[in-house]
Amino acid sequence: MIKNDYPLEFDSKKDRINYYKEQSKIQDLTSICKNIKTLHLVEDRGSLEDQIYQRLMENVGLEYSLIKKIDSEKGMEFIKEMIDKI
Repeated sequence: MIKNDYPLEFDSKKDRINYYKEQSKIQDLTSICKNIKTLHLVEDRGSLEDQIYQRLMENVGLEYSLIKKIDSEKGMEFIKEMIDKI
């Protein structure tokens, strides 16, 4: 189940995993951030979904660190802090 304000419905957990696999291939920052947020809110996230979530987080953290010209670890810390505020 997804809590909060993203009412995505799936027929099965497999359908949800397949959805996020496809969504994780999209390079649009808005879509990536939406997928990070929705995956963060999934209460019963499985290992495959967690891998997708971590990969998306790492990509955004790296992008942020390149833009801000900071260490990638600091970029990732910032992204995690922002996500934890959801």
